Amino acid sequence: MTKKQTKFVVCVLQGLLLVLLFLPSAKGPGANPSLLNAFDLARKYSDLGLAYDARVYIMLAACGPVVTALSLFLLHGRKNFGVGACVCALTAVVHACFYTSVRSLMTGTVTVTGLYGIMVLLAVAGMMAEIYGYLTSDTAAGKSGGSGREKTAEKEEKR
Repeated sequence: MTKKQTKFVVCVLQGLLLVLLFLPSAKGPGANPSLLNAFDLARKYSDLGLAYDARVYIMLAACGPVVTALSLFLLHGRKNFGVGACVCALTAVVHACFYTSVRSLMTGTVTVTGLYGIMVLLAVAGMMAEIYGYLTSDTAAGKSGGSGREKTAEKEEKR
């Protein structure tokens, strides 16, 4: 895969992560359960007295994919893939921790669906694509023919 294709795949994965925030990831109690997306779930979570936790989750879950996609185009060299890989890993951990906490704290009031697992898998897949891009991208030293020590050794061999 080329660098451009890798960037496209990462952008698609991050877009899917943003879309999944608006899909129902939990069900309310009762015979006619209400469907809750991530924002509704965070609102219910903050009603338990954990308002800061809910705000941090929403901030990281919504801004993580945006930062990852923007870093691909604003940073150059290998930094664009390195920053994206770190942010994708953080996003995966944030989703996993939040939904695990929701499942344990809101046992009787909310039933979490399997959508959060897809969110975590998409974040991990984005991280893997970023790592692939990082490993296959050319470095500044690779374009110029090697490091200074290698050039000095080549000059000595020529003498």
